[in-house]
Amino acid sequence: MICPHCSANLLYKERTGNTCSKCRKSFVLEPKSAPHGLSDVGLRRAVERLTADGRITVTVGQLHYATGRRHLVGGAVPERRGSLGCAIPALLAGLPTLGFALPHPAGAGAVAALAGLALVAIGIRSAVRWTRFKPMKPRELLWSADDFRRSVTDPWQRGYGVLPRGLVTEDSVRPRPPAAPVAAVLCEDRTVRAFLQANAFEERHRVVVVPDPASVPAGLPVVVLHDAGAEGCLSVGRARAALAGHRVLDGGLPPRAVMAQPKALQLRQPDVLPQTMERLRGRGGPRRGRTPLARRGLVESAGRRTAHRAAGRRDPGRRAAGRRRAGRGRPGRGAAPGARRRLPHLARAEHVTTPRSSR
Repeated sequence: MICPHCSANLLYKERTGNTCSKCRKSFVLEPKSAPHGLSDVGLRRAVERLTADGRITVTVGQLHYATGRRHLVGGAVPERRGSLGCAIPALLAGLPTLGFALPHPAGAGAVAALAGLALVAIGIRSAVRWTRFKPMKPRELLWSADDFRRSVTDPWQRGYGVLPRGLVTEDSVRPRPPAAPVAAVLCEDRTVRAFLQANAFEERHRVVVVPDPASVPAGLPVVVLHDAGAEGCLSVGRARAALAGHRVLDGGLPPRAVMAQPKALQLRQPDVLPQTMERLRGRGGPRRGRTPLARRGLVESAGRRTAHRAAGRRDPGRRAAGRRRAGRGRPGRGAAPGARRRLPHLARAEHVTTPRSSR
């Protein structure tokens, strides 16, 4: 590992007792025992990547997920559907059999032709299936969030006094709602709520971030944030049932946004009910496939659109994007033909699902 003080490259025997043998200064994290193999230098670099060199503030929970992708248990290796061990012998046996059957169209040749066709079909099918992978099994992080805090951030605060710049704990973030909010953002995830509040999302967009439907102020439109898992997708329906009289918009992460991403992290969640999984066709546990910076942009887009709707006007940024996608019409003739039909695809482009009644 690299010493965080003198930048010396230390072997394990040169850093016993969490002390550098070169400069005699102590460090906090030992990669061989710390969660996710983190060292002091590795933790600082991970925070710099997540915060985009200090542009945003991230939480300890987000750091836990970001650094744990290489330390998974439970089906982390994808499996192929077919097998080359079956495809190759079937093709090697089927092709010569067909070659033997061609000069002998009757009797034994007909039987050989049928057998050859069957072997070739089996070989081709197995080879095609080999190019495809089975759906990834749910995975779990090797270290839980509580263990990560006890073994990484708590010792760091004791050793250095403060966390790295741009990293905060969920408990240290205090909400600062505006005096006259124009909308409410409902988010059950404590880490995401702290992330939004730490980046002054409430003040900049004049919204209030709440943890449950009971905390939503009366008369405000509501944007529901959720992950792409089974329970997350159903949270919008639960919010609409609990907030009768409120306008409820789905601003969460749709499954299609992460299904095709190879780096999306699917987590096992044992408390998901079987009937929930059946209703959602096995979408599984929460899927996290967005960086904090991308997540902030997604939420800001949904909040800005809700604020404009509450004020009775359209979002100018979305209107400009609609013109770019639909194409401008001739002067005095409005938008090009078919523009109205293409505008609903804007919601998919921004990864925000809007209710059918609002289109």
